Amino acid sequence: MFDAEKIRTQIERSAVDEMELSPEQALEVAFHMTDWLDDLQRYVKFCENPGSFGPEEVDELLLAFLVHVPNHVAAAAKLYADMPVSDVFKVGAIVPNENWRDLSRREADVLAHLFRADFLGRDELVAQASTAQACRVDTEGSLRFLVDGPLAEVVGRVPVEGFYHDGEAEPGRLRPAVHLLVHVIDGRLHELEVYKDDGADIIVSPFDVAWSQITVTAR
Repeated sequence: MFDAEKIRTQIERSAVDEMELSPEQALEVAFHMTDWLDDLQRYVKFCENPGSFGPEEVDELLLAFLVHVPNHVAAAAKLYADMPVSDVFKVGAIVPNENWRDLSRREADVLAHLFRADFLGRDELVAQASTAQACRVDTEGSLRFLVDGPLAEVVGRVPVEGFYHDGEAEPGRLRPAVHLLVHVIDGRLHELEVYKDDGADIIVSPFDVAWSQITVTAR
């Protein structure tokens, strides 16, 4: 087990004594270098015995680590050494800031409608959503989020989801459904996944449909 308090204390001392940062800046650096110690501990456990992890466990571990850790390390690099990160390996690792934006009113309203359901971790996700920056990741309208706030303890990766029927009904056929899945990784609101179950183009966007048409299910 890592002793987070001792680690934070030593980082703060180094930041003040060696880099001449203010106590407030030192505290922030220490936070960014220790908030992900649980992720590090799980990764070390995997590295010590990789054969004990199945593919699904490795996938969950990597996603949790990669979603949480890099932003903290990037913030610490800027605060501690004034070294902003760059796309050294030319793989598109840096998303231009202009791609991230505040939620639109309708996007925020859809999340609020989904969060009306009662489920474990809801209050924390509501708090995170109030801080969210978003970018659209596909033509269906799926959103990726950057959030702050308290971590949410949820059941499963998708603790709440919704659906509505899209387009006009055809005789003898059910209308296809558009699904809205809230993904949470490592306690943080990560994505609102939007897809249509028949793979066809979405006729009415989830951000245009009446809330009363969206059925919500929570775990």
